[in-house]
Amino acid sequence: TRHDVLRTAIFWRGRESALQVVLNEAKLPIATLTFDDKSILKESFMAYVDEHQHNLDLEAAPLTKFTVTECDLDGKCYALLTFHHLITDHVSLDILVTELQKLCVTKKIEVPTPGLYREFIARTLAHNERLNVSAFFSEKLGDVTMPTLPFELAEVTGNGIDIIDLHINLTQLLSAEIREQARHHLFSPAVIFHLAWAKVVAACCG
Repeated sequence: TRHDVLRTAIFWRGRESALQVVLNEAKLPIATLTFDDKSILKESFMAYVDEHQHNLDLEAAPLTKFTVTECDLDGKCYALLTFHHLITDHVSLDILVTELQKLCVTKKIEVPTPGLYREFIARTLAHNERLNVSAFFSEKLGDVTMPTLPFELAEVTGNGIDIIDLHINLTQLLSAEIREQARHHLFSPAVIFHLAWAKVVAACCG
């Protein structure tokens, strides 16, 4: 992989502090799923996604894996890309998926030379050194004495099978207004959604 972050591992066992390491080479694990009835392959695959835990070992690069099914009766196959949020987010995932889609069409694509991951980390650490993070959060959260548990739900180690998702598409007008506010305040639209979600959590925690 040409991106340093996709060859990253986090060594933490037996250490006082975790160590982030970029390997020279890392092979993407690819697993093939086989189901008995190919006529319901999609349903079987979705059940596999919902019912299984998809864990990643932080000390084994890359912190991502690929699972693909055999072809169904119509020649379609389904794939699951599992990755750790330590190495990617929504924006970088969009870039990665876009490149993968291009590679599915042609083997030769023009891609920009990736920046060195160590330079990104160096800039981030240098920026953090100028910030008094401890004082900031002490001021904002110093009076919080109880865990922030929405609806007093403390079980966080389950597989999430009982969670009900709600997806709502924003109108083009609202999306444009959010982006305009983000540009005005010099941050990404994600910051607005994080703030909105924080207010939801606060309300659910009483």
